[in-house]
Amino acid sequence: MRNMGLPGSPLMLTVAWLVLLLGVGCQETKKKYPLQGRLMENGAPLQVKTAGLPPGDKGIQVNFHQMGEGGNKEVFPATVNPADATFTVPGLDGKGVPPGKYRVSVSLGAFGTPDKFKDVFGPTKSPLTCDVPLTGKTIVIDVGTKKLTVE
Repeated sequence: MRNMGLPGSPLMLTVAWLVLLLGVGCQETKKKYPLQGRLMENGAPLQVKTAGLPPGDKGIQVNFHQMGEGGNKEVFPATVNPADATFTVPGLDGKGVPPGKYRVSVSLGAFGTPDKFKDVFGPTKSPLTCDVPLTGKTIVIDVGTKKLTVE
């Protein structure tokens, strides 16, 4: 007697594998976008003092905070080069950030010390926002004018 429809039968195992493979193949993968930008103060590159900072502390922190409805919102830290006031946002996996709206926070000063901008650009009230994707474009953050533009 052939066992065609019972759990553990070859037919049921084949059907289970097909369902699993189709489910994995149909998952939507969201494209991610690496970001790049410059930090300015009233049109000139932002001066970040790094003398006397602890090792590894760049004296400035820039973060992109996901906005919108729903559950978990991720924060994507920027890698800042204080020498020329440029930054990149590689994303958590090095492939960029998901599309969407972001609030950008900027904090000046050694990590753990009071923010020299007095939380004007804090994670919940920063006036700096942008929509991703920005493929091939540069984000320009001017802390003097409190504006974010895209070039």
